[in-house]
Amino acid sequence: MPKRLRAYRRQIDSGEDLRIIVLVDRDSDDCHALKRRLETIAREAGLVTKAATQGQGLFHVATRIAIEELEAWYIGDIDALKEAFSLA
Repeated sequence: MPKRLRAYRRQIDSGEDLRIIVLVDRDSDDCHALKRRLETIAREAGLVTKAATQGQGLFHVATRIAIEELEAWYIGDIDALKEAFSLA
């Protein structure tokens, strides 16, 4: 990922208007530690993250972590959603 983000940085420097979404599926990791690591990698590539701007102003990259329930919703796995959010 660091090399790819540096390549995107070069494209931005050459005048391209890019926004990058980094979506990682790592349910077993500590989400806060993973988010910090992703943000660090983006910063080291010279990119401004959405988290760094706190949603205010221009950013190049948004980092996101997919979790099991979100994946089930996104792909429409109704049985998985029922199991995850069962009232029983």
